[in-house]
Amino acid sequence: MLEPKSAVPLIYNNGDSYTYGINVGKYPYHCYIGDMPREVMANVPLKVDFCRQDEWISGCYRKRICYELYTLEMVNHGSLLLVQNGRICRVNAGEMYLLHRGYDNEMLVDQPCLRKTTIAFSGNMLNSILLLAGLKNTDKIVPDKPERFRGFFDDMLREVRRREEGFQLRSSAIAYNLLLELGRSLMYEGMPEMIRDAMLLMDRMIDKQVSIEDFCSSLNTSPATLNRTFRKYLHMPPMEFFIRLKMESASKMLRNTNYSIKQVAEMTGYSNQLYFSSEFRKRIGVSPKAYRRGSDE
Repeated sequence: MLEPKSAVPLIYNNGDSYTYGINVGKYPYHCYIGDMPREVMANVPLKVDFCRQDEWISGCYRKRICYELYTLEMVNHGSLLLVQNGRICRVNAGEMYLLHRGYDNEMLVDQPCLRKTTIAFSGNMLNSILLLAGLKNTDKIVPDKPERFRGFFDDMLREVRRREEGFQLRSSAIAYNLLLELGRSLMYEGMPEMIRDAMLLMDRMIDKQVSIEDFCSSLNTSPATLNRTFRKYLHMPPMEFFIRLKMESASKMLRNTNYSIKQVAEMTGYSNQLYFSSEFRKRIGVSPKAYRRGSDE
């Protein structure tokens, strides 16, 4: 669809996967922030294979047959044309796109300059997470708050650049939260106003102990209506959604601050540290202490 009229040379071949492309001078230029040997991420169910910052200029082109990776890419500057399995779109600054393993894709830069960040994922949990998040056939994501996703990308780059003890588990958790947040942003499209208002209210009340009755009072609705609406659109009750937001916030604090676990519990609305730890383990899979340390207790 985007292929130039002149012959496009083969750049790379690995079994059934082929990459054709046109370079312009040294571009596209790839700066790898972290390239993970398989043994480094061997026991992690959702793996980060590499992180990379890319710069393309006008005329750069790639065509992949049976793409062998799964990558999430965020455009930081400029735009590009993307074709994946016959679907064409333009991806602009602040937007993201997913390149799926096994799909054919093409990319063409027709602007003076494009800068983007790429994260490649793999692991035995990846397909399940893509299905759970509703991303299995998604090409392009236009987030309401691009800065929120830039925060995920920055956290990931920081982890793989430093490679401090336990970074494997922390980078895996960032990847998990990033993919679920992408799915959530897609779910927001076409959501009833009640759900959008409830989500905004929950974001503001992460540090509070709040009941469903408290939410309903602020939203001027009944618990039955709120429960029914959340289950219809988000496939979970509102309080479970609220707890997951709390655990996401707790994960970030455990990764990026020196707050004690008791302080993190209090800052996410839990007066009982043991109960907080139980809720955290139930949803993240490890205790807060193990999560911070980066290895199972």
